[in-house]
Amino acid sequence: MFLTRYAALAWAALAVTLSPVLAQTAPDANPPETDIRPAAPQSSSLPPAAASEILDGPRQGDRWTYELKDNVTDEVKATITNTVVDVTDKEIVTRASFRGQSNQQTVIFDHNWNRVDDMVWKWTPNDGLGIKTPLAVGKEWRHESTSSNMTNGTILRTAVDAKVVGKESVTTKAGTFDVFKVVYTVRQTNTHDSTKSSNSTVDLLYAPLVNHWVKRRAVVRVEGRLRDDTTLELVDYSRKP
Repeated sequence: MFLTRYAALAWAALAVTLSPVLAQTAPDANPPETDIRPAAPQSSSLPPAAASEILDGPRQGDRWTYELKDNVTDEVKATITNTVVDVTDKEIVTRASFRGQSNQQTVIFDHNWNRVDDMVWKWTPNDGLGIKTPLAVGKEWRHESTSSNMTNGTILRTAVDAKVVGKESVTTKAGTFDVFKVVYTVRQTNTHDSTKSSNSTVDLLYAPLVNHWVKRRAVVRVEGRLRDDTTLELVDYSRKP
């Protein structure tokens, strides 16, 4: 089904994690917002105590490597490295490469890590699956977008509800990080056939220390049936000084 197929592709490609079909934010009552201004870049060897500080913006050569796991079978399906190729005032251009494969995918983000274009899909204004600074527990936002498939003409309409539900510490193969947990609820509909729709939940753990997510789980249901349950988990990263 087109929704599931794209969701899998998106997860496989970096943020290449949620496609228009995914969306990779439950509760607290509006505490004061925590500013998310950049601090100095750190490396994965730094102690977890530094993880509560936000890094400055991405630089050419920054990279994050993830394992993509199918939670139904508990199998690692791919290892994906996302590398920053270029940074402009408006965009972050990244390249997703897959271990053991020669193919690569270009994915363009805005500076809040919302996807804009991945050479197959184009989002107007963006996919709404990034973050909104400053992050604070209890913060909520809503986003609507249209995604167009540039190869087959499919157009999807997406509504995203996001909420920062907490702060916690998480450990992956790349280290231990302080993270904001953001939960996204996403509904997508094919504009040419409203019977083709999907509902997805995305749990994103965003670490200011690496200016990226360290874990991202997406559960996708099409017509009420589970189609995908996948997790991207950070296993390595490096940032340019």
